[in-house]
Amino acid sequence: MNFLETIRQLRGFKTTEVIRENTNKFRLLIKESDGLTAYYSSCPIYRGADGRLTELSFNPNGERHELFVNNGMIVVQDGELIFSGAEVYAKITTESDIAVSPSYNGVLVTVKDRKCRLHITTKKEYYIYENLRCYALTSGVYQPVLNILGLYGKSAEQVCPVKVSSISNSGNEYDAEIASEENVTEIVFEINLYVNKFVLDTTVEEDRPDVNNVYGGIAFLGRKGRDTEQRLYTRIDGTKLSDLSRCNVMRATLYLPKISGGNSSLTAYKLGLPWCTLGTTWNNKIDYVKELPKIRTLKKYESVNITEYIREVMKENTLRDAGTMLSGGSEQTVVTTGDSCAYPQIIELRLNY
Repeated sequence: MNFLETIRQLRGFKTTEVIRENTNKFRLLIKESDGLTAYYSSCPIYRGADGRLTELSFNPNGERHELFVNNGMIVVQDGELIFSGAEVYAKITTESDIAVSPSYNGVLVTVKDRKCRLHITTKKEYYIYENLRCYALTSGVYQPVLNILGLYGKSAEQVCPVKVSSISNSGNEYDAEIASEENVTEIVFEINLYVNKFVLDTTVEEDRPDVNNVYGGIAFLGRKGRDTEQRLYTRIDGTKLSDLSRCNVMRATLYLPKISGGNSSLTAYKLGLPWCTLGTTWNNKIDYVKELPKIRTLKKYESVNITEYIREVMKENTLRDAGTMLSGGSEQTVVTTGDSCAYPQIIELRLNY
C-alpha cells in the first residue's frame, strides 16, 4: 500500500495516469483529459533514499523488519523499535504488548490497555517538548527530531483523547507515557521521525485556554459527551504550490481522515488574519470572516471545499496566510491533523492550463 493506492481508492478506481515529472515530495500529479489533478499529502510520501513512493509495509531482513521513509529508517527487531535519521538515533522499548504498523514517516502503535510507558535511549541528549497531545525530543527550541503523538482511546462506547507526558529523563534516557483517563480497552498513538509538513495546523482547547497543541496528531471537534470545545486552525505552505502558479484552480478539496463521527456536523470558516502554529491558543485565537461551503461526510473522510482559499494562496505564494478554522457542533467528529503520518490529510487540486 502506498499513497497512489490511496488516491486510486479516493477516485473510485477510475483510470489514473501518473505524471512522472514531479519534484515535490508531498505530491502526486495525475493527467486528466482536460488538465491535471494534483494530490498533496500533509506529510511526505516519498522515500528519501531512492525517491520512490513510501510503501506502508515492513521489509524482512533476517531478524529485522525495516521501513524506509522520507528522512530515515525504522527497524523492528527483538522487541525494540529503532528510529534512525540524520538528526536522531533512538531505541524504544516497552513492557506493554503492542501492535505496530508502518506509517509514512514512523509507526502506528495500538495497545490493548488504557496506558503504555515507553523507554527511549538515544546516542546523545535532547531537549523535551510536551503539551499532553505530543511528546517530542528536540535539538533546540521548536526543532523536534522524534515525536510521539497521542491519538485516541477507544471502547465499545466511546472514542476519547489520550495524554502523552514525560515521566522521567536522565542523560540520554527518557521515559514517556501515553494514557487515557477513561475506561477504554485500547489506546492508539504514533511515533514518527519528525519531518516538515505541507499542512501547518494546531488545535486549541477551551479547557486549556493558554496551551498551544502544536505537533498534536488529532482533533476532537464537537461537544457531544464533552464539556469543552476544540477548534482546528489550519493552513498550507503556499510556497510548495509555486510551480503550479500558471494553472487555473477549478476545484480544491481538503480531505480530513475521520476516526469517528461525521454526519456533516463540522463547519469550516475562512480566517481574516495570519496566526502562529506555535503560539495560537484558545485565549488569543483568530476570529473568522466568513463560513465556507458545507462540509461533506464521506466514508473515511470529511470533505472541505477550499477552492476560494487555494486560489488566494496560489496568488500570494506565501508560507503564512490566514488559513481556515474548523469547529464542531452538537455531535463529535474526530479527525487527524496535518502532523499525523499514519492518517495524513489529502488536498486535491483540480487544475487546467
